[in-house]
Amino acid sequence: TLLNLIIQSVDLATSWTAGATAVTANAAANPNDGTVNAGKLKEDSATSTHQRSQAITISAGGTYTFAMAVLAGERTRGRLLFGDSTLASVCAALEYDLSAGTATGTTVAGTTTITNTLILALPNSLWSYILFTVRLDGSTTAAAVALGLHNGTSYNYAGDGTSGLYPYRPTLVAGSYTRIPLIDTTT
Repeated sequence: TLLNLIIQSVDLATSWTAGATAVTANAAANPNDGTVNAGKLKEDSATSTHQRSQAITISAGGTYTFAMAVLAGERTRGRLLFGDSTLASVCAALEYDLSAGTATGTTVAGTTTITNTLILALPNSLWSYILFTVRLDGSTTAAAVALGLHNGTSYNYAGDGTSGLYPYRPTLVAGSYTRIPLIDTTT
């Protein structure tokens, strides 16, 4: 069985570090069974990078697959980040545009290898499934993941205090996969 290394994968207000964002809990029906438990990740009014992050521990030199479901709100673009604990020295990103149906893997800093990227519309819903597989440099063990917002022009912008999107069950697992289940974690 796969183990989600991210804790509190449904409740983004718990165990996640706020970076110019807030979370509205139970704001949308999830894509799995329609239960209203998907939170809204919304920007605050600061001029900043608007994202939520979480520290994790990984094995040096390992390959990891990061995925989640996401529903457009006032924002239709965002990114998943996976890298060292600061997301600054070694970091990869999956930048996605839900309106265009595109997802592109990029190296933000340091040495990363991105082997898979995916965005697909989930059947019978407005939700999309996004995924990327990354290998960080061989020495990184103190790592972090982040869910970021984009205003259509930049990741660093003056927020309006209300706009956002709906990420659901961000999941990071060890290994390279073309699809993974989105795993609910509460601790």
